[in-house]
Amino acid sequence: MQTNEKKQRLILSSLAIVSCILTLSLLPNDNNLKIAKEQWAVNEKALKRQENERNTSMNVDVNYMESTAQQRLEYVFELAYGGIQTKNDLEKNKEMIQKVLGSKLAAKVFEDTHYGDNFFVKKNINTQVSFQASEKKDSEVLVIVTYQFETQKEYTKLFKLNYNLEKQQVNSYTITSLRGGSNNEDS
Repeated sequence: MQTNEKKQRLILSSLAIVSCILTLSLLPNDNNLKIAKEQWAVNEKALKRQENERNTSMNVDVNYMESTAQQRLEYVFELAYGGIQTKNDLEKNKEMIQKVLGSKLAAKVFEDTHYGDNFFVKKNINTQVSFQASEKKDSEVLVIVTYQFETQKEYTKLFKLNYNLEKQQVNSYTITSLRGGSNNEDS
């Protein structure tokens, strides 16, 4: 029986030694831990850089869309409130104005500026376009138009537009007369 006991002790001692060696080899050493931390930092920097690039790209897109919308809206409002003096002017520009403003808002603008062959607005004094909140599909745009009738009387209107920058179109609007008129309109 002693041989069996010796064998068992030898096996148990061998197992204990192997277990200690395995445990010690599996313990993280400072070098591996340092490498893992460095890799983590590199990955974190790469993720931040990608996120910043994506955000910058989105901002550039929104800025470009805003700039395009601002130019289009300024041009159309200046044209509608002062640039159209004859029926021929209206025929040349009507479709473009409707495309930029939408048919409902364009109809309201045309009501302000002419009736039949009579064109009331003499000149555009000032048009300002300002973005209050910019989202690609739902931006708030304020347009202030000051214009002069043939009677020399000045009028100012505020157009508050809900604007889709991606499609470059007016979703909805409200019109407020600031000076010279008294009606508020919604769509």
